[in-house]
Amino acid sequence: MSDVKVASKAASSQGLSFWWPIHQIKFGITLWRSNPSMTLALEQSLELLPASDFMIKMWPSNEHLLEHNRTLNELVGCCMAAGVHVPARFTPSGSRNSLITSNQRTKAASPSDIPMAPLD
Repeated sequence: MSDVKVASKAASSQGLSFWWPIHQIKFGITLWRSNPSMTLALEQSLELLPASDFMIKMWPSNEHLLEHNRTLNELVGCCMAAGVHVPARFTPSGSRNSLITSNQRTKAASPSDIPMAPLD
């Protein structure tokens, strides 16, 4: 029983789950690059961006934020090249290019911080 408690505590206190949506987004980009007619892969990657933002809020880390922003910029570039509509909240405009604003990076996260509205 104590092994389960230790494992659940370790999983809940580390941001390892952050990498799952990022990996899926990168996989979608790779799939589209190998076959440009697979625009559905880019659309699915856009659907995973809120999950990535949620993970950044739950486990704030500069490394996670940098990787998220790199992946977001790469995805937006691919979507623009493919003609896939990118919701305005994901398009780079200055330094704000994700759902997370600069003042949200330093405060403690809560599930109510995550916007649950559908994509445009």
